[in-house]
Amino acid sequence: MTSYTSLGGGSSSSSPSTPSHGTWLRRQSTEGDAWPDLLVDRRSLQERREVGGSADPAATERRNLVALTQLVVKATVDQSLRFGRQVDQDSPCLHQLFVLVELALRHGLRPRRLALLQGRRDLWELLQTVGRWEAAAAGITSTARDLPLRSPCGRARAWLRLATMQKKLGDYVKGLVEKREVLVEYYEPEALMMSEEGHLLAGLLTSLNIVDCNLWLREEELDSQETVIDLSQYLRRKEDIGREEEVGEVEERDITTVIDQKNYIEEMNRNLAANVTNLSARVETLTNTNALMREDLAISKRKAAGLEQEQEGLRAEVDRQGSLATLAGAAGAEHQVAAMEPSAASVAVE
Repeated sequence: MTSYTSLGGGSSSSSPSTPSHGTWLRRQSTEGDAWPDLLVDRRSLQERREVGGSADPAATERRNLVALTQLVVKATVDQSLRFGRQVDQDSPCLHQLFVLVELALRHGLRPRRLALLQGRRDLWELLQTVGRWEAAAAGITSTARDLPLRSPCGRARAWLRLATMQKKLGDYVKGLVEKREVLVEYYEPEALMMSEEGHLLAGLLTSLNIVDCNLWLREEELDSQETVIDLSQYLRRKEDIGREEEVGEVEERDITTVIDQKNYIEEMNRNLAANVTNLSARVETLTNTNALMREDLAISKRKAAGLEQEQEGLRAEVDRQGSLATLAGAAGAEHQVAAMEPSAASVAVE
């Protein structure tokens, strides 16, 4: 069996000075280094600066995180389009995506300023600041704060899941990347969120807005999340390339059919929405016309009532004038009769 070299370097050989596999494992367990860090170094950026070195491990870590996040995001979107349903908490791609997003957001966090508070800043502190300029984020921050979780890490993971279900995770990360004055308080200059990779991460997460997620926030899973990523799903062997292309062609045809059906349904929805808008406009116009007609009718009724009152007044005036005329005629007749009686008496005397 081929022997293994130590982590310090050197070539692989079978010389006695080279430790065997078992010796290498025992040395790792006794020295405390355990396993090498494949994606992100567990040491802080400040500790690595003190060690020195010509290479820039932070840039390599940023590229690793963005590249793997791109693969996992693509797998999650493909899974959602292929099955045409919601992605739930049992999806391994979605679980690994949350692990990578957490690693990316934790990359390069500054140590705490106070000596009493050891360790790096917590991600939950940073996520709570999003609610200052995003009203929708304030709601999920309050929800995550009220969950019965034991650790700030659990609340940060709940916040990421709530933002994903809200379809705004990419928008929130983009807002954070643009708030440089906030990031400088939490991140080192070499951190992913302080570099161009932060914009790439926000763009990748924005593509999740087309994925419907239905997640169950279990306290025990959020407080102690499994952080192992299965890379075998995203690595291909040469002998699998042709086979995967054939399967990919079939899946591509199925996806094309689903997308066509989706576009047809969306077009129907747009037409129905346009019809509803037109009908609403017509209903609003008829409502306004009806209101104007009601106002005209009320004005006409008031005018008719005024005319009726005026007519009654005129009739009363006519009756009064008629009565006065009758009385005047009767009085005139009486005067005529009275005037005729003396003349008749004088005729009789003569």
